[in-house]
Amino acid sequence: MGHGKSGELQGEASFAYLSDSLDELLSSLSIEKCLLVGHSDGANLALEYAGRHGERVAGILANSGNISFSGLKFLPRYACYLEEWLYRFLGLFLPAFKRKSRVSPLLRENVDVPKELFRKAPYPVVVLVGDRDMIKRKHSMAIAKLFPKGKFLERKGQGHNIPKKDSTYFNRLIEKMVQGIQP
Repeated sequence: MGHGKSGELQGEASFAYLSDSLDELLSSLSIEKCLLVGHSDGANLALEYAGRHGERVAGILANSGNISFSGLKFLPRYACYLEEWLYRFLGLFLPAFKRKSRVSPLLRENVDVPKELFRKAPYPVVVLVGDRDMIKRKHSMAIAKLFPKGKFLERKGQGHNIPKKDSTYFNRLIEKMVQGIQP
């Protein structure tokens, strides 16, 4: 939705919109519960989805997500503004950047669900970050603590892109979570 070769966004680019779109997709596929695996904004979407549609969640692997913009370290936080401005400017001339300019505000969007909903979550949640991540360690630890079955994992020698840079570890973690939630 807004990335790759997906279609044009039909509404405002927000985690609430994307969460409800994901719920529609899962309903149309008759998927009752699922393991949500998200990286960066995808982790934010997984957390938003859990807050809005928690009854359909079997577990969450949130890699390098942030529930508030203040969870980013200083330089990456301000780089988001620069990226958004650059996409808007280039979007005046190039359609590919116009599309990116519609999605880039998500970088600054907070997950907008009452945190009390997470305290009732019966499913496992793993919050994964690299020790050189652009997300503040304290912020990631706080996200994990919101969930009764929350677990914080920090991968040494990694930054923000664990799925790409350490895919074997990341895929094993997903496999382990799938095995843990299977009936």
